[in-house]
Amino acid sequence: MVWLCAMGAILGMVLVMSLCQLWQWLKLANSNLAEGRIVHLKEDQTYLLTFSYQVQGQRYDLNFLDTLMGYSSSSLKALAEQVSVGDRIRVYYCTTDPSFCCVGFRPTHKNIVKVWLVNLLGPLAPFGF
Repeated sequence: MVWLCAMGAILGMVLVMSLCQLWQWLKLANSNLAEGRIVHLKEDQTYLLTFSYQVQGQRYDLNFLDTLMGYSSSSLKALAEQVSVGDRIRVYYCTTDPSFCCVGFRPTHKNIVKVWLVNLLGPLAPFGF
């Protein structure tokens, strides 16, 4: 019985933390567009893509993994295969936290909720969920 209570508490905590993440991500629906540039690109067995952009004179250098779609290795691979170092990219940044962004497309509430669900349920995929 204690074990079930502990598991319930842990799952509840994970859900609350995940809902807080969703709340932060939904702020991206009110994003602004900035022009970014590919700074570093490594294509190997794994991909590494770094880009930069400026908002009100502040420069941001981010790895693709730090973006809204950072969880998606297929999105990273698709982007990496289309760009080269120095290429321009569209960066949609959060107006309240310009260091949080989405690359390539303007995020909508629907996209953001989809990404959140994939992140929340993705670890359950090996168990058939």
